[in-house]
Amino acid sequence: MTLPQSIDISGQPRLNRILNLSTSAELPHRLRWTAALYGRLRASLAITGGVHTGTDVIKSILAGADVVQIVSALIQHGPSRLTGIHTEMETWLAQHKVESLEAIRGAMSAQKVLDPAHFDRMNYIGVLHDAAMASLAQK
Repeated sequence: MTLPQSIDISGQPRLNRILNLSTSAELPHRLRWTAALYGRLRASLAITGGVHTGTDVIKSILAGADVVQIVSALIQHGPSRLTGIHTEMETWLAQHKVESLEAIRGAMSAQKVLDPAHFDRMNYIGVLHDAAMASLAQK
């Protein structure tokens, strides 16, 4: 049995043959919400989508992610992309004298900032900005 990837509202199954891959441009929204949730939930946080580089992984860990998915990057560039991502991460960690990802996990989260109210305000402004930009893009 083949399960449909999409269902139109008439109830007829139809296959969507278009593969929509993420880009690094999608990452900021995910970072914002991961940073807001880090330390507030008793759950692991995963960033899925928008992670394509070692820098993207580092940003995700700084926001508080426990894991990231890099599926689109692997589909676009093949499994060898993992080596590049790993090298980028190692370079960043060495340049910043950081011994492990755990040492920086959540360092840029709302929980770790000096003024959490300021973080929440800036997060709200970011949400409004994103909505305004999306609205303008549709016109």
